[in-house]
Amino acid sequence: MAYPLVSILIVVKDGERFLPSALESIEKQAYSPIELILVDGHSTDRTSEIAKAVDGLRYLSQIDERLANARNCALRAAAVS
Repeated sequence: MAYPLVSILIVVKDGERFLPSALESIEKQAYSPIELILVDGHSTDRTSEIAKAVDGLRYLSQIDERLANARNCALRAAAVS
């Protein structure tokens, strides 16, 4: 039986402290298939390095600073896949 694709959307800014544990938690999930989309709100820490090191993660850089726009960017990316 094929299961539907689940999109996991992460909106983050300067999330270096918590991002590794969040990604580890996602990796431990048994459900498949998933797609992982992260929208980075111009982080000034190591958020982008951490995210880009994850195989299969789609990394998007946010165009502006608004949280709602970041969520919409992630939703659009999920709808395209």
